[in-house]
Amino acid sequence: MARTPKLPRGVTLFRDSNGVNDLWRVRLGVKFLGKGCSPIKRAFQTHAGALGWINEEEERLHPHRDDADASGLSTHVIAEIRVALSKLAGRATLVEAADAWEKYVAQAGESKTVVDAITALHADQTGQGLSARHVRETKAKLTRFFRGLEKTKVCDLKSEELEAARDAEDATGKSPSPEQRAKRLRYASLFIEFCLAKKWLKPAGNPLVGVSRPRIRAKKISCLSVEEVARLLLAAKEHRPDTLAALAIKVFAGVRNEELFHLTWEAFKATTLRIEKTKTDRARSSTIAEVLRAWIKIPEEKTALIFSVRPEVKDREAVWLESIAEIEKKAGVSIPQNGLRHTFGSFYYAKCKDASETSFQMGNSLRMVRDHYADAVDDEDAEVFWNLAPANAEAAASGPVKARPKNAKMQKTEKKWDWTDSAPPGHVKLYSVKDTVYRLGVFRILLDPGDNTQESIVTQEDWDVGEFSTVRARLGVLQRRGWIQPKKGLSK
Repeated sequence: MARTPKLPRGVTLFRDSNGVNDLWRVRLGVKFLGKGCSPIKRAFQTHAGALGWINEEEERLHPHRDDADASGLSTHVIAEIRVALSKLAGRATLVEAADAWEKYVAQAGESKTVVDAITALHADQTGQGLSARHVRETKAKLTRFFRGLEKTKVCDLKSEELEAARDAEDATGKSPSPEQRAKRLRYASLFIEFCLAKKWLKPAGNPLVGVSRPRIRAKKISCLSVEEVARLLLAAKEHRPDTLAALAIKVFAGVRNEELFHLTWEAFKATTLRIEKTKTDRARSSTIAEVLRAWIKIPEEKTALIFSVRPEVKDREAVWLESIAEIEKKAGVSIPQNGLRHTFGSFYYAKCKDASETSFQMGNSLRMVRDHYADAVDDEDAEVFWNLAPANAEAAASGPVKARPKNAKMQKTEKKWDWTDSAPPGHVKLYSVKDTVYRLGVFRILLDPGDNTQESIVTQEDWDVGEFSTVRARLGVLQRRGWIQPKKGLSK
């Protein structure tokens, strides 16, 4: 009798008879053919014929059996290895492919929830020594952006959720503008990049991939005319001498508000203004123009802040805006958004005709200078501007105000508010807007709408995280509606 060798798993071979001849019957089962396949049965006259057919089927269905036996791997694994090598086509090894998968595709093992990741980012930025305001606003913006997703793991965030957050209504109940959407995504990108660096998220799982960025049309900058600058400076000299130096620095040196608030009189060197605290955390020196020196008087005590406020005031920006608002009213001039800095940039480029020099003075990019400040004002007006000393300001201010440069907006856009016209009970208070911003005790009058409901016009969170832009916007609405009545003396 012929000897039967060891058969593959799932294959049986036995001798049988049909009553006339002896037969060798073969059964190929599911374990040999694969799941979902029906068993196959065949009968052969000879033992050799049955073994030959089994070998043919094994070679057809499991071509890597010999490799599997030699390596100890299954035939299926051997087949996948050969397919993978064929796809790589010599461009990379299987180890390199596996490393790339681990780096870019594999799910994060220990991801963080969104709220924990925001807290970690806040601590990281604080530890880096970034400006307190930037750190505070980053946390506030991210908290608002991911509202409702706090307990979601970062690795589970979906593009659809980020798109919904991008398009959510703003604090006034209005649909966000393209600029607002873009700003939200900038903060979200900062957050996602931090999570990628911490390996709480894999690049292949980046939820920002596929989220469309709003198209922002280039906006023309807004700057002041020489006559308007003269009127502002003279109004500050007469009515707000405590703000005159800061205003002159803004006009003739182009510093940002946050840079101004950290400047001490020590920043004035022989020929330059040394700005240590900048937007990019890289110090720069701005040339001190003679016209700037003509408007300021450097005190003997140089360690003092150039623009100082009462120590109990939490929001220096609010104090600056209040001071400027008073100067605007006295001068009869309305300053466009970022108008002081844009004024400096436009007139400085007109003087030097050098985009690189203007970029260095302002701490801006070359593209920003070329797009907004190049050829924005006339050379004749620039000459008057850089000679606008106090002795010449009276003559400039007394003349008719010329039209602003063509690239300037003439008026601020009035925001539309979708709030009820009737004030909730208990909201007509004789407190000024600045009181509500400066002092938490007075601020609390706005935390409850007065009808014993949980809905708040301004939330405690706004105060805690320093979201003063939202607070000021809503307080402005309250004041215009008569819910808050300005009254002198209460802020002292």
